[in-house]
Amino acid sequence: MKKLVALVLTLVCALGLVGCGTTLKNKDEVVSGDLPPILIMREQHFIAYDMPISELPDDLECMGEITEEEANGTGLQGCKYYANKYLSSFDEFYVYQECGTPVDKNTVDSTKRQWAYVKWVREGLERE
Repeated sequence: MKKLVALVLTLVCALGLVGCGTTLKNKDEVVSGDLPPILIMREQHFIAYDMPISELPDDLECMGEITEEEANGTGLQGCKYYANKYLSSFDEFYVYQECGTPVDKNTVDSTKRQWAYVKWVREGLERE
């Protein structure tokens, strides 16, 4: 079930991520339409993992804004990200971003855009 949710969210993010800033692709950028969007934070790869939520869990704080390099072509540069700064590991965080609207437990309607918090999880942890 977790794999199905991860797949659905990955597809929704791949089709619907519009980010916080607009960027133009230059001729040297690789277009990877078949791959899920990946953020690169602290030299680790992160993928969107769960349904968007409207409110953050209480233990999270704003850790800054995503840089162009960290955004990795997703268009999320300038979006704020939130994590638990008291944890010694950096395995997951939330990004306040434009995304599709959940219509049930496992489905997002990418034609109905909203701003919400999307959970990003370190690559490999989404399979556990």
